[in-house]
Amino acid sequence: MESGYHDGDHKPKRPRRHDGSCAGDHADLLCALPDEILIAILARVGDSRAAVSTSTLSRRWRRLDPARWIPAFGFSVGDHLPPAHAGTLHCYRSARSGGGGGDDDARWALARQVATFEDRAMEAYVRGLARFLRSPERYPAARSLRLDFFLAAPPPEDHDGAPAVAAGRAMAECLASAFRWPGLERLAVYAFPRGAAAGGAATNQPAHVFPDPDPVLALLTASRVATLHVKNCLAQSGRGYGLLFPALTRLTVEITPRVKAVFPRTYFNDLVQSCRELVVLRLVSCCVAGAAAAQPFPFVVDLPPPSKLRELILETCNFVDLRLVSAPSLERLVVERCNLLSYLTVGIAPRLATMVWHGVPPRMYGGGTASLRFVELRAWGHYSCISEKKLASFFLSLPKVEVLVLCFRGLPLFWVHPTIFLSGFENLKKLLIDLPRAWPLHQIKKLLEKLLQIATSLEKLHINSSNASVHAREAGTKKNEVTKIPAGDDDKAGRQTGTAASNWVKLVSNKVLD
Repeated sequence: MESGYHDGDHKPKRPRRHDGSCAGDHADLLCALPDEILIAILARVGDSRAAVSTSTLSRRWRRLDPARWIPAFGFSVGDHLPPAHAGTLHCYRSARSGGGGGDDDARWALARQVATFEDRAMEAYVRGLARFLRSPERYPAARSLRLDFFLAAPPPEDHDGAPAVAAGRAMAECLASAFRWPGLERLAVYAFPRGAAAGGAATNQPAHVFPDPDPVLALLTASRVATLHVKNCLAQSGRGYGLLFPALTRLTVEITPRVKAVFPRTYFNDLVQSCRELVVLRLVSCCVAGAAAAQPFPFVVDLPPPSKLRELILETCNFVDLRLVSAPSLERLVVERCNLLSYLTVGIAPRLATMVWHGVPPRMYGGGTASLRFVELRAWGHYSCISEKKLASFFLSLPKVEVLVLCFRGLPLFWVHPTIFLSGFENLKKLLIDLPRAWPLHQIKKLLEKLLQIATSLEKLHINSSNASVHAREAGTKKNEVTKIPAGDDDKAGRQTGTAASNWVKLVSNKVLD
């Protein structure tokens, strides 16, 4: 053995295999795993984007053909936009927000350039998507699909709109193919407004509408999609969803800003009646025709006895009058920030047990609220809009509620006065109150004394005292104007008030409950 030479210094290279695996100096830990484990990893990476990003970890991915084992695929038109699109769009919006001054020719040149970028991106996107959808046999494990694309909005002036129209038609064909994709269970279709459409940002672009299929053709090409989320896309009629997706159980219809979509009065009731397997319906920023009239048309939910709808969620919709005429299986109603909603009528709803209301509580009518057991009331926005008559009618409609959650967040205004509790909550067992620390102690005492007096069966009282200054900032109001406490002393005063309130609550609750 020569001087300075050690056997441990020599690492002979193992021969490389030519079967797609790796060995030798380029070996990694994944190479030692059997194919079954690698396939299980691929099935859990999430979607096609994550699988592509992890393909560099091991050379074994190529031999396994990862596309066969990926359960979710996502395609976005944004992946085809050039890097210059973001900068050009920013320059265009900056020039347009400058008002009437500036060079109009330069603004139109920027708009045409943005439209050209988006047209080319849509053309490339549609070509790749159509190629993917033509061969479903290559992706047997695919169960989820997400498609993001641009709306076919009117192009800016002096710009050829033919590419946008052609891309819109091709996208409609791709959507028709995606609806019939075999084995697909979850589908998300997101349409986004163009960056520089005619009329600028102030002009609402029309939503994408896919036509209703022929009933016979729908029976022959029945879809297995159970979960559908459509953003700025809608069927031509409410019954179209049942024809396109007979197995649908969860549906979300969402309209974003800068998109125009006004639904007929009976649109959503027809939707629920046509989707016989629908369990959860979520509507986000949906506007119904005639809702803003002097005598607004009611949003009516009238379902047959076989209906399976158990949960209805309304977020920032323009409904004024909600009427649950017949909802035999409805168990949960959630209303968030529907500030125009002033009337709620509950008819036949024997299973309605949970109501979550984030916003101004409505006047309640009907005798279908006897089954309510859990109610959460959280004020939102302008508390001055809440009248005592509305609150009184709201609480009078909760005769058998067992769990009541009252959330006083944001501005420290006492919007639930003790005088509105005109009747007792004989079945109330759990009361949860969320309030700011800096509230006046005497108002807290009045509220709790009244609640503890009428809730004769109360078993648990929970009060969460949070920092008022945090909620004041969330509401966009200066804390000095809200709390009337000098700057720098609000935390100290809040701690003192919160401690005193907590001690007083313990004494009162022990006295009443014992």
